[in-house]
Amino acid sequence: MTNGVILSYMRGPVKNGPVGTWGPEAPSPTEKPGQKGISARVGSISLFFRLPLSEIGYVRAVVEAHDGIAYVRSAAANRGEIEWLVPEPLLEDARALAAALATETGLQEIPRPEDWIVEADAER
Repeated sequence: MTNGVILSYMRGPVKNGPVGTWGPEAPSPTEKPGQKGISARVGSISLFFRLPLSEIGYVRAVVEAHDGIAYVRSAAANRGEIEWLVPEPLLEDARALAAALATETGLQEIPRPEDWIVEADAER
């Protein structure tokens, strides 16, 4: 719970899966062969944020506590910028969480930094 905001991600019954199967590892009829996880089933959107270095661990923990809402990564440990990879269906929830975290931590959405490169991007 963050400033009265409680967000959750729960998928209902899925084809060939038990009732209540949920989260990024749940099977899905739209998952592409050979791909795993939620980003294989839906497109993801990158949101970039700037915040004090001292708040990065807290923000990462809060986002990860909201199972499946976003994957958080950073380009460098000494940089006060992070990226959230958000599944398209959860974009509204992710923005609501970001707004709550903004008042609590100083999180500010920014455009993608021109020099933003993380190891996974460099391999593509």
